[in-house]
Amino acid sequence: MGEKVVSVDEEGRITAISAGSAVVMVEGNPRKDGKSPAKTAISITVRNRLQSIEFAEKYVEVEEGSDLTLEVLFNPSILSIKHCILHLPMRK
Repeated sequence: MGEKVVSVDEEGRITAISAGSAVVMVEGNPRKDGKSPAKTAISITVRNRLQSIEFAEKYVEVEEGSDLTLEVLFNPSILSIKHCILHLPMRK
């Protein structure tokens, strides 16, 4: 058996443990009419933890009142996003 991907506590809280995929069975509370409770399976994919966030530019100068756009780099990439643009309007 492979490495454990998630754990589920007694209250149903799912916690990621390692990267990978898992299927968790979910079942409703017992019904008052004696019929079986609803059940379903949910698929979960856990990606690697974010190791670092960096700005592409190490140093920038900005004039007072001007806008600044910074490129943000994620390692590893998040949801297939390797970078994003962060726009910071500067206020006077």
